[in-house]
Amino acid sequence: DNVPLYLQTESNKRISNPRMSADDVMKLIKDLLKRKPTEKDVEKYFLGLLQKRYTADNTVTEHAYSFIDVCERLAPESTLCWLALRSLDGSIPDDLYSNMLKEVQNVAVAISSKMKEEGKWPVPV
Repeated sequence: DNVPLYLQTESNKRISNPRMSADDVMKLIKDLLKRKPTEKDVEKYFLGLLQKRYTADNTVTEHAYSFIDVCERLAPESTLCWLALRSLDGSIPDDLYSNMLKEVQNVAVAISSKMKEEGKWPVPV
């Protein structure tokens, strides 16, 4: 069975499309990409996120399919959608996004420290 946990459903159950908005998808992506390294199983983590947001079992799978659909359509223009899909399918390290954010924060701290050191902080308005 190569079907991810969050896409599994009863065998004869019809799946409707709740048509998630791009905003709902982005909120879910941000939560997905905040996953801590201690939470090893990305499928279980994502399933848990869906279960928290959509409490009825039948809507969890429907929203998962809708999420994948929206992300696949937006991935060519949206780095976050692309990262979410690649994280879910295991083709990139799960902590790539959090590592990128840490690096950006480190650069921002280094720049502000250097500007303070040179007396250029805060920036005059």
